[in-house]
Amino acid sequence: VRVVNERVERIVFDGLPRVRTATREEILDLVVLAVGDACVTRLYKDGIGSALATARAAAETALRHGVGRDAFAGHYAPVCRAVARDNRYGRVLFGLVERAKPNALFMRASGRALRAEADQAPAARVLNRTLWSLFTGDANYEEIFRMLFAPKSIARVARAMLAELVE
Repeated sequence: VRVVNERVERIVFDGLPRVRTATREEILDLVVLAVGDACVTRLYKDGIGSALATARAAAETALRHGVGRDAFAGHYAPVCRAVARDNRYGRVLFGLVERAKPNALFMRASGRALRAEADQAPAARVLNRTLWSLFTGDANYEEIFRMLFAPKSIARVARAMLAELVE
């Protein structure tokens, strides 16, 4: 790969090994870009997923917009910032989980609400889907946050908590 004026000029592979045995000024034009865990990764989630997302964004940026600093700042960095932003939601969610675990009433009410959902159609199991997504990484943290604090979720847990208090 040769970089000329911040664009990839050509990629040549003829099957023969190309080993650089002497230094050249061209190496000063190389662009180094961190992807995956070296750049950003999803909090408590799969490193492979973030590696794939950041590598894909880096490749698309290079091929569609060039390999200059401005191209990566405008097209690659937003992907990394979105992962970092989503991680803030993740920290809040896991903080809530840690605060909820010692609360016996809340834990019993949550269990009750989850059991009540078991009789419903899979699409209506909001709390089940929320917990599944939180612990498996099936959804981003902002989406999980919105599921957890949806009126339907709050109402289910509140009803279950009232039932626990009455018993």
